[in-house]
Amino acid sequence: MLQERFKLKIGVFLVIFKENTVLLSRRYNTGIGDGCHVLPMGGLEEGETVTEAIVREAFEEVNIILQPSALRIAHVMHRLHLLPDGTSFPQIDIFFIPSSYSGVITNNEPHKCDELKFYLLDNLPPSTEPFIKQALQCIQNGQVYSEIGWSQNATHTSMHLCDTHKSLYPHSQDASPAIYEVSGASYDYTRNADPTLVTTLMHLLEWKDTGRYLDIGCGSGNYTIALSNKGLMVEGIDLSTTMLQKAHNKANHIRWSQGDMRALGFESCSFDGAITINTLHYVRKTLVATFSEMRRILKPGGKLVIFAIGLEQCLQFWLGYYFPFFRDLGRQILASRDTLIDALTEAQFVDIQVEPFFVTEHTSDLFSYACKYRPHLFLDPNIRANMTPLQLPEYAEEIRIGCEKLQKDIVSGAIYRVIGQHESQLGEGLCIAAKNSV
Repeated sequence: MLQERFKLKIGVFLVIFKENTVLLSRRYNTGIGDGCHVLPMGGLEEGETVTEAIVREAFEEVNIILQPSALRIAHVMHRLHLLPDGTSFPQIDIFFIPSSYSGVITNNEPHKCDELKFYLLDNLPPSTEPFIKQALQCIQNGQVYSEIGWSQNATHTSMHLCDTHKSLYPHSQDASPAIYEVSGASYDYTRNADPTLVTTLMHLLEWKDTGRYLDIGCGSGNYTIALSNKGLMVEGIDLSTTMLQKAHNKANHIRWSQGDMRALGFESCSFDGAITINTLHYVRKTLVATFSEMRRILKPGGKLVIFAIGLEQCLQFWLGYYFPFFRDLGRQILASRDTLIDALTEAQFVDIQVEPFFVTEHTSDLFSYACKYRPHLFLDPNIRANMTPLQLPEYAEEIRIGCEKLQKDIVSGAIYRVIGQHESQLGEGLCIAAKNSV
């Protein structure tokens, strides 16, 4: 006897991020999940592709027009869809992120949705459907697949975009120095201590001639050495042995230690102050614990000074115009200004000061956006090699296309219009100082 071929329902979901928020709708008068918050969504209809389905649903539900070329699949979920009557059916859910769209977001279906608004990713409504929460968390973690609903005790499985991405930006409890074991040889080609940033760090640190200071995540020691040359008694700690060897070769009079920033290995109250530069994206999920450990090794009143790129800043970088994944990656690994302040407060730091750092055409530490006013430098593979987001292999094709578009705009002069459109008073980095309350 011939068995009927198994049929599977396909759901399509639209994920629109705006800075550190996401667009959610509240279901109304549908009979399923009314009062719950979900992403704009719909089902695949007979004869259409999933891309056609999400384009159709986006227009029908929220009044925007999507181009297929601007869509990226961010997550796929195998879900056992549970109905109010206790029955269930399996479903594949596909979550799309658009790099752009046209039209004004409007609630086109008030008979099915009584609220359409952006919510903070860190503070979703309690009524958000659990599978939506899981999908958004997976997207932020760079996980492309998960399962939910199949067993009460089952844990969802996930697959990262690639092992390299996982090693560069781990979202588990484990930080990894893997990227620097690869790029350490050429790191100093672009990552020099910027004099303006050094001056700012020293000012915020309120250093004393007799004080002892620590550079946490020191890398190859460029800032450690620059501060030492200014008269600070400073030492460095890093997870990467390759980078530490480079640091030692440059300045063997400085003490260099191998260790994790979340378990520093020094006695409590050992240092008068500490700095950490462009490291927090590796501990995005454990900020409070990491800050608590940093505070532990500081003397009472000791200062922690941080240089970091905030999420809000990343989202306004013009790099995202040419490399859309840059913003998506930022949402996964960067904390907002307020999140950093809240984490420092929870870790019992006080007197928290925040200053924006502005890139200029003279900025010498060529971190990910330091070539803002020198766009041609982003076309140099030797420079991109030490800008972590622009060396991730899973984005190689997007990087190639983005570089071609950037080169064309540099030749035509259109790049200057793009740069002007993305100017912001937020700055390109955050300099944060906080004091040990104990």
